[in-house]
Amino acid sequence: MRDRWTSDETPDQDRKPLAFQRHYSVVELSKLWGFSEKTVRRLFANEPGVIKIAHEETQYKRGYTSIRVPEHVARRVHGRLQGI
Repeated sequence: MRDRWTSDETPDQDRKPLAFQRHYSVVELSKLWGFSEKTVRRLFANEPGVIKIAHEETQYKRGYTSIRVPEHVARRVHGRLQGI
């Protein structure tokens, strides 16, 4: 049975509350997977479950969005890329 606190995409012994799963930055995933940061951002841009924190543009600073990818989302995308 799935609840909103854990992911069904990991084995039972690895099930953790989603908030306490490992969250990867774009830089970390690009190094782990051997893709450019631009490619990783594109892969996860519209992926459900990704945490995005946007900072609005001001007169003196450009706007940007910080992205963190929970482990279960990274596993899901990796599986999809492998055709699983």
